Amino acid sequence: MSRIKNTFFALILFSPIILLNCTSEEPLEDIKYNEMKYQLSVNPDKIEKFDYLGGEKTLTIKAEEIVKKFVNDVYQPNSDEIVNADFEYSLEGSDGFTASKENYTIKVEVSKNESEERTAELFVFLKDKPHYNTTIQLVQEASPEFFIYELILSVEDMLIFTSEGGSKNITITANEKHMKKEGDDVVELEVKQTPFKIELTGDVFTKTLAGNTLTLTTPKNDLGYVEHTGEMTITLDKDPTKTITLALIQKGVAFPKDHPFPLLAEYNVGPTPKVFTDSHDNDRSGLYIQSTAVNVCPDGWRLPTYEEQSYYSPGNVNDRIGIYGKEVEYKIINKTAYRYRKIGTFTETTPPNNTSRLEITARYLGDVAIQPGLITQKEWWDSNNSGDVVRYFPMPGRLQGGKVNSFGARAFYWSTSKNPSSGNPYHMSINNWDIYENSGYDGSVGGPARCIKIVNN
Repeated sequence: MSRIKNTFFALILFSPIILLNCTSEEPLEDIKYNEMKYQLSVNPDKIEKFDYLGGEKTLTIKAEEIVKKFVNDVYQPNSDEIVNADFEYSLEGSDGFTASKENYTIKVEVSKNESEERTAELFVFLKDKPHYNTTIQLVQEASPEFFIYELILSVEDMLIFTSEGGSKNITITANEKHMKKEGDDVVELEVKQTPFKIELTGDVFTKTLAGNTLTLTTPKNDLGYVEHTGEMTITLDKDPTKTITLALIQKGVAFPKDHPFPLLAEYNVGPTPKVFTDSHDNDRSGLYIQSTAVNVCPDGWRLPTYEEQSYYSPGNVNDRIGIYGKEVEYKIINKTAYRYRKIGTFTETTPPNNTSRLEITARYLGDVAIQPGLITQKEWWDSNNSGDVVRYFPMPGRLQGGKVNSFGARAFYWSTSKNPSSGNPYHMSINNWDIYENSGYDGSVGGPARCIKIVNN
């Protein structure tokens, strides 16, 4: 490539002077640049097969950085500069395979196979450019005679003990099966027990083993509501991949069978007597005067008494649970810790407030004495909670003079008991200010019915 240059010469003759315009070529510099390319190849078939006897294979790795040179946009193939690139690998799959790297080879070894077909994957990639990669499948054929190991327990993935403690038996099946391949069939030659080991965690759990029967024992829970946890892991000696882990739990002290709160129905009686609703929405609860409410519970259920409601709703107005301006409040009543949480706004609104309700969570403490401030901590409720009982109380208002008022803002749940002084029936009163047992209505006002299960002692 050249450039034209104009040069003027003065040619002097005798007469006249003549100017001549002449041209000459001056060479330009070549435009040169490079491109970097990468190459990685191992085995184009992407599979390496081994027989059951095992052995080793050495795979050659071609990992290169190639500098391609261009002059004036023309590739110069004879000017490539090629250098080796660093690479890495990983191996995943059956334990029988191992791999090692030496210079630009990877040696793959596999032990003798005495079981079923074994497989693994060898993943090779450039260290600085990991998106340049390839995967080689490694396959070892099954032995014509091989062993299969099985580990089976007679329980599922968890053992739960009550607070009273006790023992539970587990049958362990740990077998070694000698198999032989005959054509397309596999024949079982022999089955015998194979040894295993047991690892146990958790301070309160102990184990004894007699033959293939394992007995786990825990004493009575002396920490009340606190749960004890642990794990038991069983592993076959000859095949560590066969392992089973069981979670162990000893529950805290349970609610007494006659404790009223767990016996409460999950839902209110609906608009149809003797039929529970299936929703906590306020418009799904029936509203009944007290003399009707005592007869609307389905068979096997009844309204609670004043004493039973007092287990979760303070029976003394001076001991009421104040919730005005609060979302959550706490109280210990009759050896039981309660958390009262308002859901939604306890106000009568337009459109109607259909989802406001009171959530009560109960945890039985038994004879364990705790500081009242402990139950105000979120962490306390987030732990040891498998025995907690939760109930929701909708806020359907009251039916008075044929009209529902305070819908979404308050509720009172009838009991069967009456105040001996006024003769008015007691009810659990819930509103934006407080929760307690009240007897301020004569029973002619319609309220919801939350039934309690009848328990035969």
